Amino acid sequence: MIRDDTTTSWQDQTADPVFQQADDAEKERLRNQYWEQNLAPAIPMENWAEAKKHF
Repeated sequence: MIRDDTTTSWQDQTADPVFQQADDAEKERLRNQYWEQNLAPAIPMENWAEAKKHF
């Protein structure tokens, strides 16, 4: 479900009809996957806790 494209925003991901129809557990799995693939590599580890609060 998560597009293999680092330029796709989380907002675009969540607007996808497949995401919209997913259950809560699948949405959380996809959210974690997006964090790991797209956000975490761009954010210094010491800032992860603060960044996750906003994600």
